[in-house]
Amino acid sequence: MTSLPPTINGDARDFPLAAFKGTRFGLSISDNPWRYSNRRETRRDNLGHKCRFGPGASGRYKKTDDGKSTMTIKELCAMPVKELVADNALHFMWVTGPYLAKGLHAQILDVWGFEPITVAFTWIKTYKNLWARLGEAVDEYLSQRAAPMFDAAAWLMTFLSQADGAAFCGPGNYTFSNMEIVILGRRGTPPGHYTDPETGKQRIARQLVFSVPGKHSAKPEAVQDRIEWMYPHLFGETGGLELFARRPRQRWVAFGNEV
Repeated sequence: MTSLPPTINGDARDFPLAAFKGTRFGLSISDNPWRYSNRRETRRDNLGHKCRFGPGASGRYKKTDDGKSTMTIKELCAMPVKELVADNALHFMWVTGPYLAKGLHAQILDVWGFEPITVAFTWIKTYKNLWARLGEAVDEYLSQRAAPMFDAAAWLMTFLSQADGAAFCGPGNYTFSNMEIVILGRRGTPPGHYTDPETGKQRIARQLVFSVPGKHSAKPEAVQDRIEWMYPHLFGETGGLELFARRPRQRWVAFGNEV
């Protein structure tokens, strides 16, 4: 296997396929630069938090899209991903609500050589001071739990759903978005979850990820941490492939124009 550098910079519209030297990856992930319209505005939710509203508010590009920062479905489908993945492989794709609702992610996965399988991860965006808020809420819970008819489960769900409680107030055209998801695509018959040699059990991670949003819609490292934990045997000598990466990461070849 020809060794590759940890990062490969380039424009996805003019994909530098030759730079990958014929390498095929058994594991890959992408954070596609989904295109939205330019229209957006700022509103406040019912608790007074500022929330970006409108299709132009979503994604990593908060400034007016000049057509160069994001990509159309046609442009994403034109990427030669199918030539970069092994015959038996897994792909994890970050997808936003509008594209998921229209099933456009499935169209891209199909062209890239993958069959959509399931929602692998759901990222619940939280405030930076979540734990302080949670501590205050727990104190409130302890003071109220002795009250007649107090429903602890209902209280917890209310706390988690309120913008003033835990969930980050994100953009949205119909409701303020607080989450993003990762769809798992499968090609061929890749090996299943890694079996831990100490416990003899398969490593299966939890789906929910609670994390504070990073700059420019950077995704939580916990997702790739869990992928590495579940599928270390799929990295092989090639490592994993990260498309539209923002930073280098050990064990992954990072491709994008921001690394």
